Amino acid sequence: MRKKDLEVIEERLRESEQRLADIIEFLPDATFAIDRSGKVITWNRATEELTGTKASEIIGKGDHEYALPFYGVRRPILIDLVFGSHGELEKKYSYIRKEGDVLIAEADARPRGKRQSLWGKAGPLRNRAGEIVGAIETVRDITERNEIEEALRESEQRLADIIEFLPDATLAIDHHGRVIAWNRAVEYMTGVKAEDMIGKGDLEYAIPFYGKRRPLIVDLVLNWDEKLESSYICLERQGGLLIAEVEMPDLRGKSTVLWGKASPLYDCKGNVVGAIETIRDVTELKKTEMSLKIREQELEAKNTQLEDLNVALRVLLKQREGDRSDLEEKVLANVKRLILPFIEKMKIEPINSKTRSYLETLDSNLREIISPFAHRISSSYVNLTNREIQIANLIKEGRSTKEISEILNLSESAINIHRHNIRKKLGLNKKHNLHAYLSNLA
Repeated sequence: MRKKDLEVIEERLRESEQRLADIIEFLPDATFAIDRSGKVITWNRATEELTGTKASEIIGKGDHEYALPFYGVRRPILIDLVFGSHGELEKKYSYIRKEGDVLIAEADARPRGKRQSLWGKAGPLRNRAGEIVGAIETVRDITERNEIEEALRESEQRLADIIEFLPDATLAIDHHGRVIAWNRAVEYMTGVKAEDMIGKGDLEYAIPFYGKRRPLIVDLVLNWDEKLESSYICLERQGGLLIAEVEMPDLRGKSTVLWGKASPLYDCKGNVVGAIETIRDVTELKKTEMSLKIREQELEAKNTQLEDLNVALRVLLKQREGDRSDLEEKVLANVKRLILPFIEKMKIEPINSKTRSYLETLDSNLREIISPFAHRISSSYVNLTNREIQIANLIKEGRSTKEISEILNLSESAINIHRHNIRKKLGLNKKHNLHAYLSNLA
């Protein structure tokens, strides 16, 4: 081969190597390579930034010096496993797997003295004959990702603990209809363990409740079905929330009324990724409500009876009051008509002093006895004088002017004057019958 041709080949080789070096230098992940003897042949800028070690300080170094920036000690690392297995070395990685002749692993390291989680991928470098002449490794800092994943796991665990702790039976499904949560309370309600239900789909979670595969309200949250509305005692939608009651004729061998509430599950972007349902056994509550309703109806019926009795009692009391008023009026009228006129007549007759004393005592006692009756009756005549009230009562009793004159020992003209005054004070004209009017007042 001519010298000129060799020079061309060498120039192309240098250009190829430069292009390869430029590509490796441009890679965003820390990347370095060693030859078959373990000497560093490549150490890109991202590796410098990760470890704080310049390429000029490590290119050409061997004896595992490339491990010092990562672990602080000389020791084989992932890139060395490309040349052969190291049983003890593999144990130092939290995760390691092989895909063909490429190794992928995760481990904790201390570049720049700071603990970090590193992800690495290492594979062989081969010549044109396919012989392994070195190895290359790419390293990525996954500390933040691991922290996020750990926080996510902790969050999920807290959520799982909360769901497990809930007193109400609670289950959740993903958007494919697979069970992702089945707490202790739903285990107790259905008799089905979480380990036998988690991951199951195809409406299998309905079987412990209905004995067959059918949608629950947790499914209606994701896919509404109007045909199922009639199967619930009541079904109410509040936005994305569903609340329902249903009677289970045979839940673990007994009739049970269940109350349920279901709502969607969202991811951080607001996308629906599943649904969750809580279920409560309200059988005893419903029995209590029914007992209270019956009791209220009984009390209402008794209250109606009492009201009827009260009405009847008021009627009787009113009738009794009327009877008493009639009796008082009759007593008053009889005393005035049958007794007092004769006492008045006897007073003007010649009698001895002892008899007159008896007569006056009798007259006084009778008037004292009938005075409460007369007071109640005369309350209708508040503007009348005592004599006018006396005459009005006699008119009401049906006495004529002549009879009243004889009873009160007054002239008939005086009685007529009193009748005129009574009409005037009561606002009556000649068309009104005084006797009828006074009778109505009583």
